[in-house]
Amino acid sequence: MIQIDKSGIDEIYTMTDAIMSVRKALVMHEKGETQIPVRTSLDIASKQGTCLFMPGMIESMNLIGVKIVSVYPGNAKKGLENVPSEMILLDGETGYVKTIINGTRLTEIRTGAVSAIASDIICPANVKKAAMIGTGGQAPSQIEGLLTVRNIDTVNIAARSHEKTIAFANEMNRRFGKRFGTEFIACKTVEEAVEEADIVTTATTSKTPVINRGMLKDNVHINAVGSFRRDMQEIHEDIIGDASFILVDNLQGVLKEAGDLLIPMEKGIIEKKDFSSELGSFVSGKKKYISRGGVTVFETVGFGALDLVVANDILNKFESKI
Repeated sequence: MIQIDKSGIDEIYTMTDAIMSVRKALVMHEKGETQIPVRTSLDIASKQGTCLFMPGMIESMNLIGVKIVSVYPGNAKKGLENVPSEMILLDGETGYVKTIINGTRLTEIRTGAVSAIASDIICPANVKKAAMIGTGGQAPSQIEGLLTVRNIDTVNIAARSHEKTIAFANEMNRRFGKRFGTEFIACKTVEEAVEEADIVTTATTSKTPVINRGMLKDNVHINAVGSFRRDMQEIHEDIIGDASFILVDNLQGVLKEAGDLLIPMEKGIIEKKDFSSELGSFVSGKKKYISRGGVTVFETVGFGALDLVVANDILNKFESKI
């Protein structure tokens, strides 16, 4: 059995690779070539935690797998990751486990890739200013994905702790500043970070909105990444209600889990028909995006097809290096 850790992934697999893998997975899912049950979520109330189980199969590729993700906010105090995860691939012929891949890194890079693909479809080519709300594990890959598809001059950063925001901005300048020609700026408030942004990405675990319509420009795109439970809401309903276009990665998953959209639905602000477009239909060419300006929103909760294809492509690259 092969095991691939975080450093093993980063040695062989790039964001450009991930974007190609995720595009392939989105098209296969749109064509009905995947079997992806809605993920199972277990609330661990005593630890304020959540465990997610994301199984799936792509029979044409002989792929079966499950990703296990735990969200334990208290882990940081123990010197542990808040979101430990493993991706398990099975041998399609025998059902035996053949590979375990670090699911934390896999999730980060595939989520950055899916947001990048949505941004590439929706955002004008000449956007120059972005904002990143949140400095957790998802944030670096969200930034790298966006910079892979758009030439961004500045990325404003904001989070609850200004001290952490400064450290994160410095780290992003070190990692990506010279590579992409981008400046990263630590802002004291979310309002300051987003007021001139063409693209805003939110990657928090907030249960109350971190941005509202009054903070934003007239024309702005939002990648909403953090809301993976019904009670989580990063995006105020006044943004959702004013959006000219709402795109989702997986409609079935969003209707079960994405508080950003479910809360406005419960309040009668939007209906299911207002966000019935899945990203895969645009990647496949079945639909074509026509800009109407205003606010656009991409809501992602993730789903197993992305993990399966990305994991398989990582394994193939790993085996080619042996």
